[in-house]
Amino acid sequence: MEQVVIAVGSNMGDRLSIIQQTGIFLDQLSEKPIVKATIWESEPVGPSKFQFYNTAAKIHTSLSPQELLTTLKEFEQKMGREKNPERWGPRILDLDIIRYSDL
Repeated sequence: MEQVVIAVGSNMGDRLSIIQQTGIFLDQLSEKPIVKATIWESEPVGPSKFQFYNTAAKIHTSLSPQELLTTLKEFEQKMGREKNPERWGPRILDLDIIRYSDL
């Protein structure tokens, strides 16, 4: 089982609800209780015009990095994210693996 940190961001729709739903998803995905950071608001980077809500969560999983990435991308799409969004553009949900064990 590996310790993983996932960044979570949203700047479209009901950002708070999207972040909360993502927390539930990550809690179900993790094999141990997750640790959630506080939610903060940040300025967009690039062409996006809307403020982001951001947070991060530490989970524990037996999924490989590729399996985890696939699972996260599937959840993003389930939440309404476009498959190939504009780089740094607005998005319903953005999930990034920022640390996977010691990798």
